[in-house]
Amino acid sequence: MELVIIILLEYIKENPNTETGVSIAKILVQHLEKISKMSLEAAAEFCLCSPSTFTRFLKSIGINNFKELRKMLNSPKLVFHTDNFNKEEYIARIHQNIQEVADISDQVIKDIVLNIYNAKRVIFIAFPTNYSHLVDFQCKMMMDRKYIEIFSKLQMDENIDSIDKSDLVFVISYQGNFFIGNKTNEKLNCKKVKKILITQTSIKKYADFYKVIKCGSYNYYGEGSHALILLLDRIYQEYSRFISTGVLY
Repeated sequence: MELVIIILLEYIKENPNTETGVSIAKILVQHLEKISKMSLEAAAEFCLCSPSTFTRFLKSIGINNFKELRKMLNSPKLVFHTDNFNKEEYIARIHQNIQEVADISDQVIKDIVLNIYNAKRVIFIAFPTNYSHLVDFQCKMMMDRKYIEIFSKLQMDENIDSIDKSDLVFVISYQGNFFIGNKTNEKLNCKKVKKILITQTSIKKYADFYKVIKCGSYNYYGEGSHALILLLDRIYQEYSRFISTGVLY
């Protein structure tokens, strides 16, 4: 059940409140024990939608059908999303993610480093599953006397008035919806705050972001973590060289 809760919370964080899927996810996350004992039709009615809409929502979060959802809810120690987990495919996706980040041009990394150096404050907004990687990055950057702040969206909302155009904001959102179309984003745009999006989507348009960094293509089983670790390490290594030499090679 814990895995389903994580998936639902991440979906809620990653998508606009106006989406039907978010309404379904909010009901589910509060009533999973009840849902685990229902039929598909009863669960859909409980979530105020049709069975077909409920099934489409499940597929959108990586769960094939209602039968699979019930199995996950009744198997709290389940490690992977489905019994069809393929180790070789999982490893291949990690390698592809890593290669995509390795292929990001040095010039892009240098531009990020220069913006970090020039910013009064550097703030990362991310879902809690990425906090451990960001804390590691934060510690490394502090060794070079650059403090990195890590906010949840709620913390960002609470601190929005203290942020201005001399600051740099990173948003980590693999689906690309974490910070789109909301009042906080609008306020940052009004203040002309420079924002960089780290994402895995290449479909949506993000005209109000200074730069969009594609951080791999897969995160179904958490493969995105490996890409993020490499990206943060590339940024740190380049920043450290820059601080030591004063030159962006």
